[in-house]
Amino acid sequence: MADNMTWTSEQKQVIDLRDRSLLVSAAAGSGKTAVLVQRIIERICDESHPVDIDRLLVVTFTNAAAGEMRERVQAAIAKRVEENPDNTHLRRQEVLAGHAHITTIDSFCLSVLREHFQEIELDPGFRIADEGELKLLQADVLEALLEEEYEQASESFIHFMEAYAPGKDDERAVQLILQLYGFAVANPRPEDWLNHCIESYGAESMETLEKQPWMCTMTEQLRTILSETAALYKRMIAVCKDEGGMESYESVLLSEQQMIEYASEASKYDELRERVNLIRFGSKPRKKKTDSFSEDKAKRVWDMREQAKKQIKSLSEDYFADDDERLLQKQHLAGVQVKELVRLTHAFLLRYSAAKRKKNLVDFGDLEHLALNVLSEKTPDGEKPTLVAAQYRESFEEIMIDEYQDSNYVQELILTSISRTDPPNLFMVGDVKQSIYRFRLARPELFMEKYETYTKEESEHQKIELHQNFRSRKSVLDSVNFFFYQLMHKAVGNVEYDKDAALYPGLVYEPCDTHPTGGATELMLLDLEDVTEDSDDVVKPDNDDTQAVYSSKEWEAAMIAEKIREITDPESGLYIWDKEQKTYRLTEYRDIAILLRTVSGWAEELISVLLSKGISASADTGSGYFSALEVQTILNLLEIIDNPLQDIPLAAVMHSPIGHFSSEELAIIRAEEPPSQCKHLYDAATSFAQKYSDPADAKNKEGYHELAGRLRTFFNQLETYRRKSRYLLLRELLVYVLEDSGYYEFISAMPGAATRKANLDMLLERAGAFEKTSYQGVFQFVRYINRLKKYSVDYASAQELAQNQVRVMSIHKSKGLEFPVCFVAGLGKSFNKQDVNASMLFSVDYGIATDAIDPTLRTKESTVMKQAMRSQLMIENLGEELRVLYVAMTRAREKLYLTGAKDHLFDYLEKKIHETDKTARELSYSQLTMAGSFLDWITAAACKHKSFKAIYEQLGINVPFDGVCYKDESPLSVLLVTKSSLSMQTSLWRAEEAMKRTALENWKTKTEDETAKNLIESRFLVRYDDSPLSKLQAAFTVSELKTRYEEEAFAASGSDIREPAAQLIKQESEMQDQKLLPDEELLPEFLQQKDKMSGAARGTLYHWLFEHFDFTGDLRAQLSSFMQQELISTEERKRIRIADFEYFVQTPLGKKVKQAQEEGTYHREMPFILGVPAKEMMENDKKLSEKDENEYVSVQGVIDAWIDGEDYITLIDFKTDKKPEDMTDEEFKELLKKRYQVQLSYYKRALMQMTKRPVKEACIYAVSIGQTIFC
Repeated sequence: MADNMTWTSEQKQVIDLRDRSLLVSAAAGSGKTAVLVQRIIERICDESHPVDIDRLLVVTFTNAAAGEMRERVQAAIAKRVEENPDNTHLRRQEVLAGHAHITTIDSFCLSVLREHFQEIELDPGFRIADEGELKLLQADVLEALLEEEYEQASESFIHFMEAYAPGKDDERAVQLILQLYGFAVANPRPEDWLNHCIESYGAESMETLEKQPWMCTMTEQLRTILSETAALYKRMIAVCKDEGGMESYESVLLSEQQMIEYASEASKYDELRERVNLIRFGSKPRKKKTDSFSEDKAKRVWDMREQAKKQIKSLSEDYFADDDERLLQKQHLAGVQVKELVRLTHAFLLRYSAAKRKKNLVDFGDLEHLALNVLSEKTPDGEKPTLVAAQYRESFEEIMIDEYQDSNYVQELILTSISRTDPPNLFMVGDVKQSIYRFRLARPELFMEKYETYTKEESEHQKIELHQNFRSRKSVLDSVNFFFYQLMHKAVGNVEYDKDAALYPGLVYEPCDTHPTGGATELMLLDLEDVTEDSDDVVKPDNDDTQAVYSSKEWEAAMIAEKIREITDPESGLYIWDKEQKTYRLTEYRDIAILLRTVSGWAEELISVLLSKGISASADTGSGYFSALEVQTILNLLEIIDNPLQDIPLAAVMHSPIGHFSSEELAIIRAEEPPSQCKHLYDAATSFAQKYSDPADAKNKEGYHELAGRLRTFFNQLETYRRKSRYLLLRELLVYVLEDSGYYEFISAMPGAATRKANLDMLLERAGAFEKTSYQGVFQFVRYINRLKKYSVDYASAQELAQNQVRVMSIHKSKGLEFPVCFVAGLGKSFNKQDVNASMLFSVDYGIATDAIDPTLRTKESTVMKQAMRSQLMIENLGEELRVLYVAMTRAREKLYLTGAKDHLFDYLEKKIHETDKTARELSYSQLTMAGSFLDWITAAACKHKSFKAIYEQLGINVPFDGVCYKDESPLSVLLVTKSSLSMQTSLWRAEEAMKRTALENWKTKTEDETAKNLIESRFLVRYDDSPLSKLQAAFTVSELKTRYEEEAFAASGSDIREPAAQLIKQESEMQDQKLLPDEELLPEFLQQKDKMSGAARGTLYHWLFEHFDFTGDLRAQLSSFMQQELISTEERKRIRIADFEYFVQTPLGKKVKQAQEEGTYHREMPFILGVPAKEMMENDKKLSEKDENEYVSVQGVIDAWIDGEDYITLIDFKTDKKPEDMTDEEFKELLKKRYQVQLSYYKRALMQMTKRPVKEACIYAVSIGQTIFC
């Protein structure tokens, strides 16, 4: 948005209001950044009260956001200066803009410490520690701490370790300490918070316990659940009344409803417990002969009643099973363990802080806490700003906080300590609906607290809503509103989605009458159960007898792929508005994003399917660096440089291109020196090298002496690296190793070389960064990397990016971005509930909850507090998931797709329909809190939409369908997809592609405008005389000459000796009019049971193997090595029958090849260019003129193999042609002779010219029949 744009009234308020604290709730796409920049510009250009830009503090969430905002502000100032060149104030702002305080909170805290380090006795030479360095330091501190604790062996410590760290190590206890430490430092005063965590466990009476925050929250939640259950009874009773004749059911239900409503009215825990435990359920009434109601209705009512019964039973068992005495007793037992964990964490906190100070290090958490100590001091009356804070308060005219919903308590206290109160000068902007960083302990509650207390009317604490969206089409916004009016409520997520939170269109798209644009949001649901395992969706790999079917993720990916093909189709695809071109154009891959809750476990399969459909795609995983083959290889090498007595890293390096030892050779070494004699592989290998150093000792063991020599070379090389590691810097050592081993050059020749080299370059950068830490040497670097891997601190692998690709990314990565077309995929993925099922639960608000463990009786029981905290954490998690879903759906500009897959989809939908109250605007509390996936929410909400009416009819459900949501006009299209229909779509696409290929083969250049044609030809075509030579190519390949011969032979005799591929083109051409394909082509690629690799591709693969196999060694081991080096893919491996090559070695020709390889007389893949007189290429009836008689054409090709014998050369050509079923081996051999005689004749001619020696034997080895054909 520019200065001269038209602002909405709300935006204008945000820009112009002064002298107050202002909270701006800015919905997705509302132009938040543009408004914030404009407010900054207007503040510094205010004629009545101008402010220098360096007197504004603007705090953003990321460095990228800060950089973008700084650029926007500088550009806006430059534009103002250009318009007013004589304005000295503006020129001053242009100079000051370079020093503007537009920064992240971490950068601001760093500047506070740099300027006021003396206030907290901080060494001014402090350094921000590297993340890996901090992991090492934490490990060292914890190791020393626990070692001391074990020496002291206090009873409480031993009991704690027995309860939470059983087994061989202390890892679980270590993780608990680190986890609690993380929660503690998210609070302004970590030690105070740790002490507060144990207060709940000091209660001596129920009166004291009931005052605890967790108990108050739990009581309210239980009352809500009871009220929801009572409301469910109202629905049951309504069905009974509508049906008629169900009076007996109605009376039972009414009695139970009254008991549940009575329980829900209790205000205290003890009252709730008493009333819930008094609830009794009656027996199911029997249907009389005179009753007219349907069994189906009765079953549905009783199913709902069973649901309510289970709910009450669950509440009774989880929350109300203990009396006061037992509840307090269990709370005390749990408190013993909690107090011990707090003690250990407190000790770690102090020691870790001291260790960082000793090394003069700070982490990002320290930046905030140390800055807080500079700016605020704790007093008995609470926090009090310091004199330094007062100086900042005078320095800053206004403090602007972007993405305020992601602030935490520490950041809040820092910024409020430097803000004014008379008048207030905080400007906060954000959208609580987009707060998705709970895992970083962000506190959206801070935003909501102000949102609920600030007024819309003018006041010192005012709020403004920006709910117009200037990004998306109305159809997208309407569907987002339709779903979130039902889903997002204060009870779950602490946000009420109402008319103030809803999205309203602020951008009107240009109309387009010629092509489809926009349209309804599409909910695409895939039924995973419509095809049985015995049917055609089963893929039977050729290389084994097992059955492998598409995974659910791959099926969903296939569904998405079909839709992408549809919207990018040039004839009927979706058109989008191009902002740069200011016009509509066809959707391209680069316009499409597929958003996932997590890319882990999804991206690889999704990308694989898209690529198989010809759709270019890439995934932004943000990880995968440490698992890259080249990185793993070098890290393994570093491990054995540090300590060669590590079998796994040593075996990996020996088996890698650095060592070049095969699996068979490693097995031989171990067999000769078993673990009983040599414990480590290093000992076994060095012993083997010494044992067979003398050829005489290896006389009866073929290859052992040579292997021993290679081992000595390898270990001498390793010893050189180890010696150099003692005096070279780490980065210097890595550079030396990469150059000396030749590994860098090796990966340069591998597939994806650019990416692999970039990964190794990144490793060199990591090594250089490590050298700047307080740790040194190979050993510490290996520890450093292992710690990063252990705590999932990974880096994105280098990528080669293409311009036109579908982007696959996590929803978190997509925040702040927008895409013309968006797929929110994987809706059926289950929510991650790992944290709520842990042995200990942590909450910033409620502290720590755990089980009651009795070390004497060796018992463990859950506590009411743990149940309460689990429930609260689950609700908080679900609130986060709702906000994540909101972020995902609001990324789309023009078209939104929601996709999910489900087993037994129709049963699932029927259940959702019956569970959902279609008369209510919102989903029930139980539906929101019991959801296990996004799909549970989406389908429950969607089944109230009028687009679902057809599904009701299809399922035979007769339910009143006239609720408030039915009247909603938001465009929503629901598409139910089966695997069989998806397979048919794929088949049709493949048929169309095949016909396009056929059309291309038969395409003829033509023009409708002869004048234009003649003009073009006259200007650009050089005309030669009508010599036959002018119609002859200047160069031929051997294959072209072979094909030419076959066509001539076919024309002369009618006998077709051509290869199947050539015949297929002819067949496809003949079928063009029929618009059909052979039956085997009608299956989609992923369902075909035949070999997915074409004959030509398989031939190329086999030729590559014949070129690279060492036939004197173990072929299977070599093949495994090719795969490990990623020279052969897993899919290609499935198409290789290793028996074909093993059989070849046993044939007379194979034995001859093996011997020649050993003698060094076997040559492979020799390219040639042969000069051939042009007259040989002319057809029989064509004569060359005298001047053309001496012209030559070039013939080029590649000879598969040849053996340089003593007297003559043997030429070998490998062929993978498939033998027709109706042909004998002898007939097939004759066919191959005829088919390739021209090709072999040129090979012989080339060999003789190059070697000046005769070619006595020329043979074809036919792989399909395992026989040699001499020509």
